[in-house]
Amino acid sequence: MEAEQALLKKASIGSLIPVDGDLPLAKLLDNDATYFETSTRILPVRCRELLFVDERVRCIAALQIPRCEQLVLDNVLSRTEFKVEVWAFDRPYHDEESVKPAEPVKDLVLSTNVINIQDPVVLVQTRTVHDAEEEFFTLVWETEITLHRPRIRMSMPSIYLHSLFVVQRPGTGSKDEALLEPLVPIEPNVLEPMQHLAVFNGRWPYLAASRLERVIPTASTPSTPFRLEHMSPKYRLVPAANARVRFSQLNSAVYATATTASLDLEMTPFVEIEAVVEKVEMEIANGQTENLMPGFVPFKCRSGDLVTFLWRLKLAASGNLSARPAIPSASMRVDVLSISILLRLTTSDQCRSTIYMDWTTNVDLSSSLNASFGAPSQSLQRHHRPPDLSLNKERPKQVHHSRASLQPTAGPANVMISFTAAEEPVYPGRPFTWDVLVVNRSAHVAKITIVPLPRIPLAAATSSHFHKRHAPKLSTVSFHPDERPHVRDTQSDVEFAQAIVDGNVVFAMHHSNAAPPPADLISLTAELRIGPLPAGQCHETKVEMAAFKTGVLSVDAMRVIDKVREAEEGINAPGVITDFRDLPDVVVEEEPLGVGSRSGS
Repeated sequence: MEAEQALLKKASIGSLIPVDGDLPLAKLLDNDATYFETSTRILPVRCRELLFVDERVRCIAALQIPRCEQLVLDNVLSRTEFKVEVWAFDRPYHDEESVKPAEPVKDLVLSTNVINIQDPVVLVQTRTVHDAEEEFFTLVWETEITLHRPRIRMSMPSIYLHSLFVVQRPGTGSKDEALLEPLVPIEPNVLEPMQHLAVFNGRWPYLAASRLERVIPTASTPSTPFRLEHMSPKYRLVPAANARVRFSQLNSAVYATATTASLDLEMTPFVEIEAVVEKVEMEIANGQTENLMPGFVPFKCRSGDLVTFLWRLKLAASGNLSARPAIPSASMRVDVLSISILLRLTTSDQCRSTIYMDWTTNVDLSSSLNASFGAPSQSLQRHHRPPDLSLNKERPKQVHHSRASLQPTAGPANVMISFTAAEEPVYPGRPFTWDVLVVNRSAHVAKITIVPLPRIPLAAATSSHFHKRHAPKLSTVSFHPDERPHVRDTQSDVEFAQAIVDGNVVFAMHHSNAAPPPADLISLTAELRIGPLPAGQCHETKVEMAAFKTGVLSVDAMRVIDKVREAEEGINAPGVITDFRDLPDVVVEEEPLGVGSRSGS
């Protein structure tokens, strides 16, 4: 016991994440032995400085104790528990007016125990302690941890490894010498266990339990375990990729219950990495998923790349109700969608990371109610636009088959933007690109965001016309004087409240087409972020789209957001958002049979 206490008093622990995550542990310790130069480091291993969200990393835990006998070491390890906790910290907010600094925001990401605690890798090292060389045993274990996304929003997250080494105290006696358990009745004869002794010759001694006086045992001191704690240096944490899912419904008799799902995967622009997307899967609980881009993975990408994957979701006619979401919903066609992504990252020759993203979400596959009712007429178009929206010209009725580049148009803050269609033919279901050229002709730095809008929802444009058209009126069934509307006075026709049920609205809902609006043209590029763009400079990029219908199609608008004015004046300020409607037409041709067979092979 004294030898164990002397051993644990000089013990130290630590945990780290090595740069090389594939090399065997014994070979890793031999290769990095030359890196071990300072006495403050327990292990001679190079540590990583940058970690990624949803990454599976290799963690090494170490215990350093003075050299001892094998029997003493095995006795200590038999009562040992080694725990590693992963904490995410955010940089504390510093307020000049506050005297007391704010506490950092933290969140527990993962807590795991080291397995095979009695089978470590042992290193024998020599260190100088008080001008004398002393040999130490360094016990090394390895485990795999997953850096889940913190549940708290953080501006500059960092990862810390908190190591906890606990050794239980040995027992003070055997089980036969233990005290009686509480609330357990004893025998009426206290001396009954002595009846088998031969010296009594069948005369058994008897002592009633009621004759015993109350005995209060001495208070036993609780056994306090031996604890060691250690906090590792911080590791920077950044997301390796950002994923976003969008849904659009098809207006076709063949795909009456089908929904197109697009998954946008954007690689991080903060770190120079090379990634390989090995797996992207999407599954629905009560239905089928059809991959519209088969054979696309695996593929390579780099920092800042934006990739889009397409699926068609079909809900089964009858599904397992137990797999449906438990939340109450007015629609009975809500299902659970599971998405999983596997990435392999390479930041250096030795550092390779594995990113596994897996999450579930709810998706509503029901048809939209009254989707095509109240299409905008010519009388509802805006004729008197503000000066900042002067570029939003009316779409001509005639069909333009020209694919040439349009003349540059002045965007927000004297920024010239031109959209040029490609010369290659466009086929249904195949992505095509437009070239975008942005020229900053102003004297200030420009920063804009371009959002492609192939189809603008009609609900917002026709809401005012819908309310005017279906305003509460006198019932046509009865002309009783009591059914007159409540007005403010006899001179005003303004009504205070609308009718609860209007016959015009009910009639329109029953006789309108319940199919969703057609998704004949969708954008595979969620948005383009351009800037900061200095004065007199230009920037060229591309917009990727896909068509699902043959013929001449038109893009409704390209929305340009001035991020500089938005930060200064707000999103609702005039001139912050501009919609470009003078855009090239998309001529979609039938795909030849020869082209389809070659691409399929």
